[in-house]
Amino acid sequence: SAILLMCLALLKAGDHVVCSQSMFGSTIKLIGGELSRFGVETTFVPQTDAAAWKAALRPETRLMFAETPTNPLTDLCDIAALSAIAREAGVLLAVDNCFASPALQQPAKWGADLVIHSGTKFLDGQGRVMA
Repeated sequence: SAILLMCLALLKAGDHVVCSQSMFGSTIKLIGGELSRFGVETTFVPQTDAAAWKAALRPETRLMFAETPTNPLTDLCDIAALSAIAREAGVLLAVDNCFASPALQQPAKWGADLVIHSGTKFLDGQGRVMA
């Protein structure tokens, strides 16, 4: 629900998102599947390859979205590097931080524009509850 709310607030038909291909499965389905029904396109890139993130950008890109560490694979990304790419392109960088929690990682300190701390995934781990 936190991720959907972020997307609904920021995106419209014709917009483009660059997203990690190793994010939580329900997030991939939401961003790559459900949002496409409303005209939002998504390009999925390898989590750890900053050059791939940069190469995937388009003029209509509005958002770069990473989850670090990813659930369940625990893939990491360089938040500072992605932040620099996003700033250069004039897009927002959002980081889903629910797996690490704010106790272990603060993405805003590394340049993330938006940080998701989803109780839904943190408490349940499977997206079966809303929090």
